[in-house]
Amino acid sequence: MATTKYTLAEQAMRILSGGHLKPDRNLDIREIMMYIDQCRDTFIIEDFTENLKNNNEYDIDSYYLTYFPNVAVTLDATTGLKTALLPASRLSLPKDMGLYSVSAPATNDNPYIPIKQGMMWQFKNSNVFNIASKIFYYPAGDRIYFTNLPIGVYTITVTGTSGSATVVCNGVSQVITLATTIEAAIDTFIAAYAPAYLAAGAVLTKGGTTNLIFTAVNQTTLFTAVPTIVNASGNLTGTVAGTGIVLVIMAVTSKNITEDDLYPVPPDKEKTLVDMAIERFGVAKQIPHDEIEDGNK
Repeated sequence: MATTKYTLAEQAMRILSGGHLKPDRNLDIREIMMYIDQCRDTFIIEDFTENLKNNNEYDIDSYYLTYFPNVAVTLDATTGLKTALLPASRLSLPKDMGLYSVSAPATNDNPYIPIKQGMMWQFKNSNVFNIASKIFYYPAGDRIYFTNLPIGVYTITVTGTSGSATVVCNGVSQVITLATTIEAAIDTFIAAYAPAYLAAGAVLTKGGTTNLIFTAVNQTTLFTAVPTIVNASGNLTGTVAGTGIVLVIMAVTSKNITEDDLYPVPPDKEKTLVDMAIERFGVAKQIPHDEIEDGNK
């Protein structure tokens, strides 16, 4: 059975209910889940501090990481920088380790390079941030800002000998049908549907004889998700490649984790986490320690 915030809170509820708590204690599983989150954050800070002290390493146990795919990028009109809204509040850790990794979907094994906020402006006109193919970012409040992040371009290579496929980009879904050749199918598709994709912020063009190319209209209208092509009939399909501006973010957070999500905590620390939440509940409710201890027996 998967460990969720709810199942951990249930364990705490059973322990508390098994003791001699008075009826007026008003056990509420939502409150217990709040303490579960708080205690997990305490865990992470303790682990991080211990790892830094003993091993001199700035690192996070992978169990604590939450994965956020398809985070959209927009343009900040004030700074002129591309920016993304963080999907959840990150835990405050040294060297901004609460924001563990930021990358493009197809290159999450080659993450972007984090920098300090002031460095971007300090070296704005130097060659430091003009290294080819290197993308830098820094977090500020609830957002991330980037330098050298390119406009999105995606290429769909169409393959197959018959049938049709559904092409989706920026929420627009249309069907490409192969009657004679792939090139003819692409020409017909572009002639019919390029205006619809343009209205959604993507310029549709042809590349060679087998490629559909989606390019962001400009730096203020970027991709909201990776385009897709899915077989609808026959064997017509395709593959997608590119550098579209949507992100994969890995962060340390307790926020935006629902009660049914897999809870990011190491299995060997689940019991300790439950015990800590029970203890914190007892302190908040001013429950005598012996009442809580009875429930653990």
